[in-house]
Amino acid sequence: MQPEKPRGRRFTIDDKVFALSLFKQSGKAYSTLSKVFALPSRKSITDLLKNVSFETCINKKIFEHLKGSVKKLKNKLDRFCTVIFDEVSISASLQFNESNGMVISFEDLRQSDRSTKFADKVLVFMVRGIRKKIKQPVAFYLTTSKMNGLKLAKSIKEVIEAVKSTGLTVISTVCDQAPTNVAAINRLRQETNTKYMKKEKENRLFGFEINDKEIIPPFDVPHLLKGLRNNFITKDLNFIYDNSQKKASWKHITQFYEFDKDKSTEGDRLVP
Repeated sequence: MQPEKPRGRRFTIDDKVFALSLFKQSGKAYSTLSKVFALPSRKSITDLLKNVSFETCINKKIFEHLKGSVKKLKNKLDRFCTVIFDEVSISASLQFNESNGMVISFEDLRQSDRSTKFADKVLVFMVRGIRKKIKQPVAFYLTTSKMNGLKLAKSIKEVIEAVKSTGLTVISTVCDQAPTNVAAINRLRQETNTKYMKKEKENRLFGFEINDKEIIPPFDVPHLLKGLRNNFITKDLNFIYDNSQKKASWKHITQFYEFDKDKSTEGDRLVP
């Protein structure tokens, strides 16, 4: 294809898939390589993605691909995974999808049809392996800032059940401490408590159950540290050490930083 003019070049599907993998590694590197090698244009390879339908909620194509990958995992421990979810802010606007003739960017949860509210967030779910290095986004939902814990709890259960259907073993969820996330986790725990009360049994689980399997819901550690910092800036920390009452405040951190800066020589700072 090198001697041909750019508009006269023709590429196979395999050529375009290979070019797309290069482009995903680095857009700048792809532009540089395009000056040396006969590669498809950016529009050609991005148009290739339009053939793959990515709709909100559970995408069957992703889970079919994931199911095939899971079959290759012989060790049961390699199938242990966690489901991570978080929201990403987007600009509230409408777009027309030519491939399916739909106007998108409305709130879309696929649980009670689409609403007429403008979506300003995207809720993304990802599967992450605990022992095996697996990392795969599996579902997304267009949401609004006013999404409640009930809708999120339904989405969490829906995604976990779909992930389990691939053969993976979900043992935990991970999210930050956003009020909606906390409300959804508490709701799932309450549903588990109610189920045990009906059975007249004591609930000794730390997390919640989905299809009789316990799911542990730890919060994201960096967000826990950030929450501790934000509280520490405005509040004192009272604690007992060596049988005596102690108090720590933000000024102690400031004092330590200044002491370290003034007393340390170059290269041996403890808290640079």
